Amino acid sequence: MQTRRFRIGFSFAVALTMVAALLPATSASAAPAISPRGEITGNANRCVTGKSAKLKRTMNEIRKNDQADKPLPPNIARPVPALPGALGAITTPSGIQAYGSGDFRAHELGNIGSVTKSFTAAIVLQLVQERKIKLSEKIYKWRKQINWRGNKNILKKISVKRVLDHTSGIPELMDAPQVKPNANNPKFNPTPRQLVGWASMMPMAFAPGTSWAYSNTDYEILGLIIESVTKRSYDNQLRTRLFKPLGLKSTSLVRGKAKPTVQGYYFTPKQPVTNPIKLQWTKLAANANSQMRWAWAAGGIQSTSCDITKWISALLDSNKVLNAKYRKKMQTVTPKSVAIAPTVLPGWTGYGLGLMRISLDGSTGWGHLGNIPGFASGALYVKSKNVSTGIILPSGAAGAVDAMTRLVAARS
Repeated sequence: MQTRRFRIGFSFAVALTMVAALLPATSASAAPAISPRGEITGNANRCVTGKSAKLKRTMNEIRKNDQADKPLPPNIARPVPALPGALGAITTPSGIQAYGSGDFRAHELGNIGSVTKSFTAAIVLQLVQERKIKLSEKIYKWRKQINWRGNKNILKKISVKRVLDHTSGIPELMDAPQVKPNANNPKFNPTPRQLVGWASMMPMAFAPGTSWAYSNTDYEILGLIIESVTKRSYDNQLRTRLFKPLGLKSTSLVRGKAKPTVQGYYFTPKQPVTNPIKLQWTKLAANANSQMRWAWAAGGIQSTSCDITKWISALLDSNKVLNAKYRKKMQTVTPKSVAIAPTVLPGWTGYGLGLMRISLDGSTGWGHLGNIPGFASGALYVKSKNVSTGIILPSGAAGAVDAMTRLVAARS
């Protein structure tokens, strides 16, 4: 069983134990109004550069102290360099406030990696609401559309729900021999069908439904199912169902050339290498983020901290995306994930349907984390505090959960 092998997003290996171990409500006022065109209007849709001295100070603390209180392997030297920059946004009674720290400016774009999965899951559940898909339906029905090249009979045991909640047992595409050596090659640009086909030829991680393991392949499959059911591209469904109606004007799926973002970073050993190892931040080369072209339904969205805050609030604090029944299903923990999630990341306590359950300072939030070359990210809604927040940090940052916890506490 490969229950402990985990990636929050498409990521590259860094030859450091510590780096490998790192991850990567609207206000209390009434729900936002909807325009005749279906777009959210009013303060809940308004994003401004934040002016709060307390929140600005918190963002600077997040950037400077990301690793300060984290356990480190004995071969890693302290102090660990401060983050080059950080982006954060949070809901307030006057709308969403966005903040930047260090080299990052408040409204700049970042690559949000596996936060994309929450968008993909939402479209699938909209199709379930519309009775175009059943959660109990077996994905054998789409065996040709997803290009399954392995044992097709196994698909008769895998429901749409099992793909959504990662109990499918489908192998991780990043481990496929066609992908692993090429993952960071800028010329490598496989299609989602190729990725699923390659993954399908590997041994199953476990028998469907018997365990839990995070799999990017699951969400590439869901993207292909969305296209098959709607007869439209995944990109089209994102834009027409979610981006445009919710006013996510800075959010898009990368297909081909990505839009310019804030500078991505990752850790490397400082030269000459010493013992213990001194770390430094290294800039991600402009052509090195090729994974964004094929991360697709598992991790291919670019956005701002403001837009992902707006997104998670609309998804979980209103009926604008899903009705109450399906919001509840998204936030129902998959039992087999409960024992595994905390071993991967402190504070992560389970997985639902395209959402992570995250514990912070005695409260429970729902959202998703992401990690893709150069970037770590997170979006979170905490019902008990009626607050939503989003964060975008350099790849290798330890504290996406910690950063969101600090922002929520500072706003309270």
